[in-house]
Amino acid sequence: MALDKLIDPDLPRFIDTFAAVLIYHYEETLLPDLIDVFGPKMLPKFLDVFAGTTFEVPTRRKIEEVVRNVSIYLSIKEGRLTIDEAARKHDLTRGMIRLIFGQVRKISEGANL
Repeated sequence: MALDKLIDPDLPRFIDTFAAVLIYHYEETLLPDLIDVFGPKMLPKFLDVFAGTTFEVPTRRKIEEVVRNVSIYLSIKEGRLTIDEAARKHDLTRGMIRLIFGQVRKISEGANL
């Protein structure tokens, strides 16, 4: 039986049972959470694309930090902010701003951005 036939949005009781079986069979599964996030119609597509793949999802804080760091890099590179202005704006030391600038520059040059 195909997964899209198995996960039927018209059968919420079956989905609850399916989630319980997944938890029982795979102790550390996130599939019941994925059903909640993607819904029963999109979960089969997600599983088709990513089945067997291991990946790490960064925390929201890490994503915000990366966005901030790229913003600092671009602002200084494009001349919109000086190192001192960036330090004041982001409440960081000048040394931290230089470190961030260097790290992002190294990554962006390596990626030919």
